Amino acid sequence: MERMQRLTKEVYTRGALIILAFAPVFGGMGSLIAVSIICGPFTVFYGLQIGYILLVNSGIVLFIAVIVSCLQKVLKMM
Repeated sequence: MERMQRLTKEVYTRGALIILAFAPVFGGMGSLIAVSIICGPFTVFYGLQIGYILLVNSGIVLFIAVIVSCLQKVLKMM
């Protein structure tokens, strides 16, 4: 029971870190797909925009995960 509670507390942080780790991978995949579809010299930048958006979103998720974890610890102390 205690192990399950610990894992559910860490799930937010783990999820945010996984999204952060995969953001460059998906950005690169988006670049390759854009190059194969559009076939232009500047198409890599369209794919890199996908990676940038994913990095920003993962940063927001990580920030929310840290806040939720801190709030859980503070509320547990009360």
